[in-house]
Formats: sequence, C-alpha cells, structure tokens
Amino acid sequence: MRKKTVAFLSFSLIFFASFAFANNNVTKVEVFPGNVTMEPGTELRFTVVAFTSSGMAFTPKNIAWYTTGGRIDRSGHFYAGQREGYYDITVNYGRYRAKAKVYINRPAPTISRIIITPSHEKVYVGEKLRLQAQAYDNYNRPVSFRPQWSSHERGASVNPKGIFYADYPGSYTVIATAKNSGIKGVARIQVVKKNYYPPQPPPSSEAKIVVGRWDVGGGNFFRPKAKISCQVFGSYAQVVRLFLVSDNGHLQELQAFSCSSGSNIKFDTKYNAIGAKSIQIRLYNNQERVIAKYERRLY
Repeated sequence: MRKKTVAFLSFSLIFFASFAFANNNVTKVEVFPGNVTMEPGTELRFTVVAFTSSGMAFTPKNIAWYTTGGRIDRSGHFYAGQREGYYDITVNYGRYRAKAKVYINRPAPTISRIIITPSHEKVYVGEKLRLQAQAYDNYNRPVSFRPQWSSHERGASVNPKGIFYADYPGSYTVIATAKNSGIKGVARIQVVKKNYYPPQPPPSSEAKIVVGRWDVGGGNFFRPKAKISCQVFGSYAQVVRLFLVSDNGHLQELQAFSCSSGSNIKFDTKYNAIGAKSIQIRLYNNQERVIAKYERRLY
C-alpha cells in the first residue's frame, strides 16, 4: 500500500512540475482564425494555441474569453449578432493575451429582375418621357441600385437619368441594366406624330374592350398604381368597371365609369398587390349584365 502511494505522489509531482514548466515557459498565445468575416446570426469556433520558448505548441486550458460584440462561450464558440460592424475577440491565458478580429456583414442582395415604369408607352415626336427602374431580389424585395440606361435604335435617345427623348416616329426599346450582374429591364415606347390618330374600330352591336395603355407596376411595391387606357364599344354599353382578381378568384372593384359606345376610359387607381393574380375590365349594359370582358395577369 505504501509503495502505491509513493508511486502516485511521484507521478503527481512529475505532472504538475511539467505543467508548471510549460506554463512558465510560454512565450505567446494566438487565436485562430485571426481575422474573419461572418454573416449576422452565424456561428464559428475559435481556437487558442500557446507557444513555448522551445517552439512547442499546445492547446492551453483555463482560458478566459471576451468579445466586444456578439456572444462567445467558454469553449470559444462565437455567435454573431444582428448588428453589423467590427468586433474584437480577446483571450487571456495567465499573463498572456491574444486578439482576433471579426467583421459581421450582411451580404449585398442579389438582383433577380428589373421593372421599368412605364413599361409600355406612346409619346409624340418632340416630347420627353421620364422612366424609372426598380430592381427586386429573389424574395421579391425592392433593391436599391443605379441603372445604366441605353437605347440602340436611331431616332430616339435616353440619358443617364432615364429621360427618353422622342425625336422621330417609330418603335423603340429602352433597357435598364444593373452593373456587374447583367440583369436587364425593358420598356417599349412608340413615338408618333402629333397629327397621327390610330384607327378605331367602328361601334357595333358586338361589345368589345380595346386596351391602349396598360401600366400596372408603378408606385409602391405593395400598393402599386394601375394606369390603364381603353375604349369600349357596344350599342348597350352603360358602365365599365375595373377589378382586381385574387389568387382564389375573388373580385375587388377598383374603379368604375359611366360610358357609351366609343367612350375613351382612363383608369388611374392603386391596388393591393399581395395575393393578386390579374386585373380585369368588365363592360356592363343597362341591365347590369356583362357584355364584354378583358383580363391580363399581373406577373
């Protein structure tokens, strides 16, 4: 029994002597990784290595961890918070100290599509039209960007601010491009002479709705504007109404006008884009029966 006790004590003395020697012989400690960029809400495990004067490296115990942002536990597991910025990770091992740098940064959104407003328009020669471009990411959220405007047909031009100049009659394509992504938005513009009047179908007993301008993407993303021009025909035309059609087929009336055959109608109203599927125009007779209908999907 005495021999076992002596052996145990000898082993203990050797172990503590070795530990004390290693601890007293440490020349520096380092944190790995030393510099790192993380997204908000992500996690990363940091490690500490101590170096002795003889060049030996080992993982020390009883380390104290500190951070100026986010959260870190006793094992060096770091949890990035939601606030972006530069933060320090500090470790204390005895009288030695080491630091690591953490940059919490939310990645820039990726543009998936660009919508130009108005997307289809008719202007007269000599006039100018201001175009606006809005980019959206994969989650259909608006993204700020600086569009690069271009138009390649001769007879019209667009400046860097998105102002279109109609010089000669014709059909023109205006493009808004997001730099370094290749994503493009397109608008179609028809330039006509001021004395030009497009032919209109003659009134008849057959009811119909002839749509001209169709711009339903302007304004606020969740409450966009619907600017629609049309001409209605029908011997018994009495009222024309604009409806929003939801995904489940529900109709919500947006605007209505009294009319007769040949009336030119201009709808200008806002609508709720959430859950919307299409926009529909209905023409009614004096008995409130639908005699013509026109519908177009929103997306």
